[in-house]
This record gives sequence, structure tokens and C-alpha cells, in this order.
Amino acid sequence: MTGVYESPIIRFIARVQAPALQMFALYVLIHGHYSPGGAFQAGAILAGSFLLPRIVEGSENGQRGLTTRGATWIACIGTLLFAGTGAAVLIMGGEGFMDYAGLHALPFDMPPGGATRAIGSLFIEFGVAMAVMGVMVILYDDVLARAPTTKE
Repeated sequence: MTGVYESPIIRFIARVQAPALQMFALYVLIHGHYSPGGAFQAGAILAGSFLLPRIVEGSENGQRGLTTRGATWIACIGTLLFAGTGAAVLIMGGEGFMDYAGLHALPFDMPPGGATRAIGSLFIEFGVAMAVMGVMVILYDDVLARAPTTKE
């Protein structure tokens, strides 16, 4: 859909709902950090918060919050954060790709025990959420750009 919805009710609800979706995505990400899952779901919800204005306001006006180029950068940074955290742990003396015990080799003090693993896991979760959000926005924009236009 590239047109603008004429209904002021739909446009108002979309403006109110987008920030609420972003807050909920942050909740899902943080809660998922302490329970199974979370990063992919948070990234999908966050992508929905940026796609909602594109659907309601039209493809041009809806990109005010996040452009396709910005989404590409976010997806790349998220992927690098995910892979970089795993590789850094491996380089610092961890026994495996995501063995967060290697984070004790950082030049600053890390909290003892399971908190170090939680911090490493949080970097992974943020990276996955950023990558998922960026890729979903890029895919939507790419599909919309390739869609045939109808002339009325």
C-alpha cells in the first residue's frame, strides 16, 4: 500500500500505537533476556512499530522515523554486535563461540558469577533484535518498491 489512509481515526491510532509498540518491544526484549526467547520477537514487534506508519501514512511519509538506509545500518550493526560478541568471547579465552566466561578478560571489572553471562547474553539479544528489525523493514520496503503500480 503506497497511499494514505483518509480516516483521521486510523491515522491517530497509528501515531499513538507506534510508540506503545516500541515500549512493548523493549519489555519483550528485557523479559526474554531472563526467560527463553525474546530477541526475535522483540525485533519483529519493533519492526511493526516502524512499518505501521508506512502502511497508514504511505510509503514516502511513513519513512520519517526510519528510512530504508537507516534500517540497513541497524541490521548491519545488529549482526556485527551478535557476531562480534561471540567472537570476542572466543578470542578472550572462552572455550566456545558463546562461552561468556571469557568476558572476565576485559580491561574493566565485570561482576562475578552469572552476571557476566547475563551481560554477554544481553549483547547477543540486542544484536539479534536489531538485525531482525532492520531486515524486516528492508524486506517490506523492497517488496513495496517492486510492487506493480496500478493506474486508476
